[in-house]
Formats: sequence, C-alpha cells, structure tokens
Amino acid sequence: MKTSKLIIALLAALAAAPGLAENTGAGEITGKVVNVYVRDANNFFIETGLVRDKAGKQQWTEVRFAAPLADGRTSEMVRMPDAAIVERGDLVSTRLVEKRDSLPGLLPAVNRMVALVAKHDTLAAQTFDAPKPAAGNVPPSVQSLQALR
Repeated sequence: MKTSKLIIALLAALAAAPGLAENTGAGEITGKVVNVYVRDANNFFIETGLVRDKAGKQQWTEVRFAAPLADGRTSEMVRMPDAAIVERGDLVSTRLVEKRDSLPGLLPAVNRMVALVAKHDTLAAQTFDAPKPAAGNVPPSVQSLQALR
C-alpha cells in the first residue's frame, strides 16, 4: 500500500515537470483522456457509462495531444491495459504505432497506454492543454516570475 502511494507521488512529481506534452521516447507521447470506451464483440466502441457489464471486455480511450502529431492527428484511440483505471481528464503516456499496411495473416499492432501520468484533479492535468497567454497580455509581475524559472 505504501509503495503504491509512493509511486503515485512520484508520477505526480513527474507530471509537473516541464516538457510534459513532448514525446517521452520512441513512439511514446503524453496526452489527455477525452473519453473511455468498451469494445463490443461486434467491434463497436461504446462509452463505459452505457455498458452494464464491462468484465472481460477490452477498454479503449480516446487520447487528445497538446500539439498535433507530424501527420496532423490531434487525437487517437488507445487500448488500455486490463487492470488500468482511467477517467476522463487523466493524463496518460501512450505508445503509438506507425500507420502502415499490415501484412496478410498478421494481426495489426495497436496503440497502447503505457502509464497513468496524472489524475484528472491534479494541476498538471488541468493545465495540460490550456492556451498559453500572448507575450503582450502577461502582466509585468508574471513576466518577472517566469524569468526566474
């Protein structure tokens, strides 16, 4: 129990670090959960609030990125690990696969959630995609504080 609280505290500290919206490694990027879905047997994605029994079904999230990717995408569907508990507004680290033609007979690779970075009620999650103020609109006192960073 104590180790899980320590891990959560470490993740929250990492979430507050600058450069959060940047790529975190090869194919990994941090984004904000827009919605959580359950994949039905017929390959339909249904919002979790509309599903009675989620047991044994794949859960997916729609993740929005702070800046468009190189190919112009601003959001992507990402498969969650079976034990993950994610809510709308949480920050997650995702591993995106390259969009390419799949070979016949092989299962296509899917985008996956790597880790929960910050819960929806943290400052990092709430300010993740907040618009940055223009230089002329910032009061001088705020500019001096920003210069100290």
